[in-house]
Amino acid sequence: MPVIIPGDLEDPRIIEMLERHLHRARAETAPGSAHALAIDGLRRPEIRFFAAWEGESLLGIGALLLLSAAHGEIKSMYTAEAAHRLYRRHGFIDSAPFGDYVADPNSIFLTLRLGVARSTRTEPQRTPD
Repeated sequence: MPVIIPGDLEDPRIIEMLERHLHRARAETAPGSAHALAIDGLRRPEIRFFAAWEGESLLGIGALLLLSAAHGEIKSMYTAEAAHRLYRRHGFIDSAPFGDYVADPNSIFLTLRLGVARSTRTEPQRTPD
């Protein structure tokens, strides 16, 4: 069963995945639009870095940037259009740029108010195996 735990930025498997992620983000994104953080950026005190593991297999990485006591940003993610619909289905809504970001045709900004009654969000749909 997969587990998500604080990530070790010294682990070579994590470093390799971060390097692949940064290379891909910069190669596939217009100049100035790649906002993925390098390892040094992930070490900042306002960043919480996580890794998803299944046994010894690294499944993924992600980070949360604490913008304020009530506002955080999910960092180091790349999502396809299908994932955008998934976020919206779970209550995320479009928002204006936040933090130091500016409007960018290569980025979308979504927000989710935590503590919103569960009944206002659609439950995930199971797909047949």
